Amino acid sequence: MHAGLQPSPQLESHCAPKRNPDSVRTERALEGVRDALSNKIKDRQAYRLVLNLGRTSVRREQVEALLQRKPVVGLQELFIIEKNGAIFRAFPDPEQITPAPQAR
Repeated sequence: MHAGLQPSPQLESHCAPKRNPDSVRTERALEGVRDALSNKIKDRQAYRLVLNLGRTSVRREQVEALLQRKPVVGLQELFIIEKNGAIFRAFPDPEQITPAPQAR
């Protein structure tokens, strides 16, 4: 069974997949992130990018997994700023660059 899919109810003797709305939104958001990265590279605006996840439901691990499954041709380096302010290099070799800022 695929992630985000639940057992399918029978509708008029046809099986209809039932999707979790949160997983659908996250999948769309991930595809949107990948499309935005790809467009920046296609338009030759940049090959090293910074992605701020502060206002999205997408997590860094999801972006890293997506890039493993569907690499963005031409992407040289990707840094991600998480909601907590921590900065990671997500591509090519994932690693944490700075920890989250300490609350004062």
